[in-house]
Amino acid sequence: MGPSVFIVDDEEAIVEAYQAILENEGIKVIDTASNGKEALEKFKALKDRPEVVLMDQIMPSLDGISTMVEMHKIDPSLKVLFVSADPASKNQAIRSGAIAFIEKPFRVAEFVTAVRRAVQAGPSALAEENRPNIMTRPKMH
Repeated sequence: MGPSVFIVDDEEAIVEAYQAILENEGIKVIDTASNGKEALEKFKALKDRPEVVLMDQIMPSLDGISTMVEMHKIDPSLKVLFVSADPASKNQAIRSGAIAFIEKPFRVAEFVTAVRRAVQAGPSALAEENRPNIMTRPKMH
């Protein structure tokens, strides 16, 4: 069985796009949620934990960072990759336990590479104070 992800994003079209991209790459989407509260309920009920959670920041009911913090209480080794159009939340997401942050919009190849790197990263990376940045973007001037 290939790698697995859990997608948390409130935009249905984005979730569908992620699913299509990932499944085309042999990455299984084990579940999706449209907000933080739903994500926590579904995550608690999962028999098999995903290797990576793709998390949006700005969502109704519970934002991405708060959702990730609660998920880490359930599974401290969980790898969360933020994919968000809110670049202002990047530093807080990383400090709060995200393995990396991809800013929307992104190139499909960058997205796939970041997900694959997150899957391959060991859970011990989350315990380090300075997590490796698996997704860097060139600065636009």
